[in-house]
Amino acid sequence: MYVLTGPARCGKTSAVLRLYRRSLDELGRPGCLVIVPNAPAAAQMRDRLLDGVDTGVLVAPAVTTFAALAAGILSASGRAVETLDPVQRHLLLAGIVAEMASAGELRALGGLADTPGLVAALDGSIAELKRAAVEPEVLAAAVDPDSAKDADLVAIYARYQQTLRETGRYDVEGLMWLARDLLAADPAAALGHTGISAVAVDGFTDFTPTQLEMLTWLARRVRTVLITLPVMDDARSRLWHWTRRTLERVRRALGSAEVVALEAGADPMPSMFDLAARGGEAPVAGSADACPIGITILEAPDVEAEVRAVAGAVKADLLASARPGSVAVLVRNLEGYQEPIERIFAACGIPVAGRPRPLAESNVVRYILALLSLPPEWEFHRLLSIIKSSYFRPGSLGAGFDATTVATAEMAIRTASVLGGREEYAAAFDRLARQARLAAGGEEEEPEALSLGPLMADVAAIESAGAMVEALLGRLDRLADARTLAEYAGAVREVVGALGIASAAAECDDERIVAADLRALKAFDELLEEVAAAAVPVGTDLEK
Repeated sequence: MYVLTGPARCGKTSAVLRLYRRSLDELGRPGCLVIVPNAPAAAQMRDRLLDGVDTGVLVAPAVTTFAALAAGILSASGRAVETLDPVQRHLLLAGIVAEMASAGELRALGGLADTPGLVAALDGSIAELKRAAVEPEVLAAAVDPDSAKDADLVAIYARYQQTLRETGRYDVEGLMWLARDLLAADPAAALGHTGISAVAVDGFTDFTPTQLEMLTWLARRVRTVLITLPVMDDARSRLWHWTRRTLERVRRALGSAEVVALEAGADPMPSMFDLAARGGEAPVAGSADACPIGITILEAPDVEAEVRAVAGAVKADLLASARPGSVAVLVRNLEGYQEPIERIFAACGIPVAGRPRPLAESNVVRYILALLSLPPEWEFHRLLSIIKSSYFRPGSLGAGFDATTVATAEMAIRTASVLGGREEYAAAFDRLARQARLAAGGEEEEPEALSLGPLMADVAAIESAGAMVEALLGRLDRLADARTLAEYAGAVREVVGALGIASAAAECDDERIVAADLRALKAFDELLEEVAAAAVPVGTDLEK
């Protein structure tokens, strides 16, 4: 059992490839199971294995991920399980949150039950807990008993697990738990791959407890286990902190693992960033000091640190000799990188010419689109997201409307359990105002404050909140009157102007966000001009 350690490009993956090829039998069938972090890494590993085959053919390549291995173990055992894909998981959690909020079982999160971000956050938290093999009972014992938020998380997690057990369904993490238990119960359990005598694990920087347990059981049934980890014993302790911790966890789990440290090869190509470190001008092309285009590999523990390292290198290069606009920053996928690049580069004083964003990705345009989608159903969760947005200015609907009016409107809608419908909102506010009057003993008495969740509101406050909501819905009535696209575009402009959305966007403290919002509003207005030029009835199928 071996653990190969070392920096990037020191030969760790090459050792895995050699072990796989040596384990092939005379017919080319694999005897080594290679486990990698994800599907793209698996495809890349298969390509590298194929590159080393003279015949250009790989026989049933045994390259997999932990999740796929778990699925293979369950399939080979004949255990039929119903799986829960990410969409089904999200919908299940949304239903649980809505049910518990309606029953008053969520003390801290009940008021956020209809916000789209809550379920996504819970989904991520529960997935992380399950990857760490933390059951609801263990979590309940570990959290602060006086924290309402922690108590809500434990309750939702427990209900989620209970629902899975009652329905016999498994999410990805649950499949891993089940496969782990099968390996523990039957050391000879089929893996979905035959003839395996070696296991190689490559490309990981950390392992979940479930993955380590699966490795422990796999190690007991094969002759060779090879694990690679990017870690070095040098002065860069912060860089290797997490992978060094992973190495210790592997040692504790597998016991007899022998650690073999590989040395990094020297980089003969000086980087363009290294030129700035000389403190002088870049050498002139053709001179004795000229160097070829070079490559430097910057190692970082996460995206934030990676972007900061690149920003620092780019800044040094710009200060040394590079022309503004001559440096390109390329990433495999902008998702997860665009926001930190724009933020960190701006903090370093480096202007970034990023790719144009679709209007639908702009926060202010998304807010406008949410407004336009409110009628005719007037769904309460859409309405609440609009009036609670930072782009909403209650004063634009009338004097006397402010943040207190918004809070009263929100709690009144929740207290009255309004789901939607124009008339239902008006009836709910009238009903609550009457209840406040009756609580004082009649119309002539001093109005009594009515409890609206955490708020106390008197008749005047409730009526003011109802008037604000009615004024907002009245603004949007103009959209329904439009008969042509030109009229609709004009109505949209009126709504945007009347609600002071541009002014609200300009009040943000972050100049970068203000600039992005104002650019998006200008582009949206230009789009409305194009729409207005098409004098066709609203609802016309433009493709026809």
